[in-house]
Amino acid sequence: MKRRLLVLLVIAGMSCLLPFAADAAPKTDGRPNGGAMSYGEYGRPSTLDPITSNEMISLRLTELIFNGLVGINEKQEIVSELAEKWDVSSDGRTYTFFLRKNVTWHPREGEEARPFSADDVIFTYKMTMHPKTITSLKVRYEFIDTAEKVDDFTVKFSLKRPILNALAKFSFKIIPRHGPSNPLFLTREDTFVQNPVGTGPYILKNITADREIILVANENYFKGRPHIDKIISKPFADQNIMTQALMFNAIDMIVLVNPRDIPEIQGDKRFVLQPYNAL
Repeated sequence: MKRRLLVLLVIAGMSCLLPFAADAAPKTDGRPNGGAMSYGEYGRPSTLDPITSNEMISLRLTELIFNGLVGINEKQEIVSELAEKWDVSSDGRTYTFFLRKNVTWHPREGEEARPFSADDVIFTYKMTMHPKTITSLKVRYEFIDTAEKVDDFTVKFSLKRPILNALAKFSFKIIPRHGPSNPLFLTREDTFVQNPVGTGPYILKNITADREIILVANENYFKGRPHIDKIISKPFADQNIMTQALMFNAIDMIVLVNPRDIPEIQGDKRFVLQPYNAL
């Protein structure tokens, strides 16, 4: 993994690290609630789905919108996500995941929220591996031989061979079978890639004419409602202008720091310079 630098402007009610924002915490953790946080990105995301996305700008957003069967926290520990527990066979070739039963997909406008189930997991795997789906994930998951639905809340993956750290690879994000317009494979022409539906702590509200991406808190998130009400991703074509926007309080955070700006930022007590792991 590469080490990147993130600048966080600490203001009342917004003490949060974006790379780990998906770990919503209980309301009793003492952290402040409410407010909005805007952060600057150097560029725009090409897609907002976790399958065709292949750059960090998109992946930062899909981390907030979607969940995997398991997750990896800031300490690089494997934690429960959509699977509440799992079993691994003695030969290391069969992984059985027992899914949460209280998870729903973000509701589309005018619709009720639909329940998450094993069908969505199998759908995601098959769509990812379909020959017509163009994604870098195929290589990462070629070690899987079969994916099987055992019942509505149990899935079983059989591996071609045991591999090191296989469990961590099941952090791939799950998409709903009712999401893409094509039920077999996913392309960047599908409306789902710009209007995604997930299970994560934040719901895509809209994309403005200026290409700002607005996410709002998922009130029904299975790990507990996130503290921040709204997250706004603002694109910048110039990294210097993005840094100046931070310095003049036009945005709260940037996620990529120009090395030549580090001394100035470190010398300003308003900011916290936080290294984080990037793919």
